[in-house]
Amino acid sequence: MRTLWSDKSNTIFRTLLTLAFIVLGVYYVWTRREEFADLEWPSLSAIAIVSTAFVANICIISIFNALVSKRLGANISVLESFALSIVTSAANFVLPLRAGTGFRGMYMKKVYGLSYGNFASTLVVFYVCNVFIASLLGTAAVAVIYLQRGYFALDLFLSFPLIFLGSAAFVLLQRGKSTGSQEDMPWWRQLWTGYKSIFGEKAIIFSALSLILLSFSISTIAWHFALREYIPEITAPDSFLIVTSQVLGGLVPLTAGGVGIQELAGIYIGHRLDMTIVNLFAVLVWTKILRIMISVTASAPAAIYLRQRARAT
Repeated sequence: MRTLWSDKSNTIFRTLLTLAFIVLGVYYVWTRREEFADLEWPSLSAIAIVSTAFVANICIISIFNALVSKRLGANISVLESFALSIVTSAANFVLPLRAGTGFRGMYMKKVYGLSYGNFASTLVVFYVCNVFIASLLGTAAVAVIYLQRGYFALDLFLSFPLIFLGSAAFVLLQRGKSTGSQEDMPWWRQLWTGYKSIFGEKAIIFSALSLILLSFSISTIAWHFALREYIPEITAPDSFLIVTSQVLGGLVPLTAGGVGIQELAGIYIGHRLDMTIVNLFAVLVWTKILRIMISVTASAPAAIYLRQRARAT
């Protein structure tokens, strides 16, 4: 009973928090409506680049998920993983409590018998790899900005290296493929053994980190094109930091689709780099709306395919 009440309370809290961020965003746009009105709509080329990059990253995430799932015995195809990633993305964007992630866990359990503990280990590996790459490149970007412009921000100089060292420690934790049956293990033990099993294979570590690095690079190119339309003076290291803020902010599961969290993270970085906040906020908003539209539109055929696949098992 207490667990049900706790889950309901978390849902209500996160839904209200999401709505609060949306209201604050609308209020900010209203108070700065004249400045926003002066901005032009994003160009078709910027929309095409951001859209292509988003779909490409969904493909990369699908390959990542298939890779780590196969390590734990769930032989999902890349196509099926892609459809699952589309549905997961759409649900995470519009529903609280990472509902899409929960659906993916139930699907993997039903179709491939992947335990919830092992499924959770794939999520932890994904988060660790993302934080590791983001903080590594964020540290490099801060250093380049300092060398190029002589700009020094103590919070940025300290936070990214510290996050990098913390994530590196998780990557280097005790590794080794688990032995014996996991059926009688509690979920947290399955999570730990699954985590060790995935990181116990050097080829998987290299492939996983390479995929995340590729995803990060594609995102940076897309963000750089989108940002330059509204902030012409932006540099590549600046774009790296904005992407880093979006990656790290997106891992905080407090609101649907990271609404508000990612925008606050991006605005904080932009403010520290003396960007025009109205222009930056406009880019953060239209790129998120575009990603939501793509996910929701593509989720219908993806859901039909997954339903047929599940019925066939």
